[in-house]
Amino acid sequence: PVLQSMACGIPCIAPRSSSHLDFCTDQNTFFVEVDEVEITDKKFLVDDPRFIGHHWWEPKLDSLKQQLRYTYDHRDEIKIRGAQAHQDVQAFSWKHAVRKICGQSAKYAARQEVLA
Repeated sequence: PVLQSMACGIPCIAPRSSSHLDFCTDQNTFFVEVDEVEITDKKFLVDDPRFIGHHWWEPKLDSLKQQLRYTYDHRDEIKIRGAQAHQDVQAFSWKHAVRKICGQSAKYAARQEVLA
């Protein structure tokens, strides 16, 4: 959902953690600070014991409040970051991915001909 929103030119309020840091930056996202905490939710752990001893990220409520207030008060910056978000995630488009796959496939095919 974060990548999809950004592709539509909508910047996100997102935790400063996890895999979306591959494409979220301070120029295209409003970050919420987080704390890394051990997973202690007993129901969650009973349902999926693979996560015993693992950690997850919990957003800091004050940071979330601050970002919500900031985006409400600075709507002009939403437009700027939204445009930047749209531009930044183009490298993750289907078109871009297909080009990379075709390029790698062509390299592999050419290498196989040499080895044959």
